[in-house]
Amino acid sequence: MSEYSIDSEFKKLLNKKLSERALQMLSVYEEAVAKGETEEKETEEKEAAETEKIKSEKEENKADIKKKESEIKKDADDVALDPEFQKEFFLDTFNYKGKVITLKKVGMGASAPVSAYVDGKRADIFLTQKQALAGIKKIIDLKGIKEQTNLDSIQPVSIKNIQEIGVRGSNLKHSDGNITFFSFNDASNILEMYENLNNRNKKLFQKELGGSQKAAVGMIHHFQEMLKRDLV
Repeated sequence: MSEYSIDSEFKKLLNKKLSERALQMLSVYEEAVAKGETEEKETEEKEAAETEKIKSEKEENKADIKKKESEIKKDADDVALDPEFQKEFFLDTFNYKGKVITLKKVGMGASAPVSAYVDGKRADIFLTQKQALAGIKKIIDLKGIKEQTNLDSIQPVSIKNIQEIGVRGSNLKHSDGNITFFSFNDASNILEMYENLNNRNKKLFQKELGGSQKAAVGMIHHFQEMLKRDLV
């Protein structure tokens, strides 16, 4: 074989090897490109999913905000449409003689009454917060006096017994069995009213005063109005 032939065969073999190497590298390159495209696609899909998630969360937050705003508005509307003023709003709380007193406004109006609670239980309802502060203390005082007093020894409600009430006040019993604590000021106001009545109204006054707490309160308010108009 001539030198030319050897050289030609060598070049063919070299070209073949180079071609195979080139194809191998091309295959590797194509795989790398394909892998890169796959990873890039996966990254894009992941980013798209994250973006969608954030968008969804924002929409949910907006919905929650709208829902809360709607609930707040509904609460306000319910108060306005609540003719019986059953919704109560906290005003104050304090301790008095070992009892926890809580005052709550019944309704939203400026003249809404005030509920007074003793140890979590409603004790009474008053026209104003000032009345509630004084009234609930009086109720607790009266209850304490009742617990320490022999009920059989309590005198009946009468003008005579009211005249004998001193500065410390006293318990008197109505005909229906209920007991009322009369402070010195209560007694003074009742006696002053009584003295301004004519004889016929004095008899009615004594009868209603001794009958029951409800009758006594109603009668006192009645004669207060009559005295203002000089009708007695």
